[in-house]
Amino acid sequence: METTKIYLDVPNDIHLLIKEMQIEKQRNGEKVNLRELYIQLLKQAVAK
Repeated sequence: METTKIYLDVPNDIHLLIKEMQIEKQRNGEKVNLRELYIQLLKQAVAK
């Protein structure tokens, strides 16, 4: 898959929600980083 780098200014409240999602997934034993979560959420948003 080819990728393009982008830089986003994300509001703090949204970033904190995504960070909480990352922590919850880690508590459930999943290994996930913020980059992967942002990609997953962007894909879901585009698919709607």
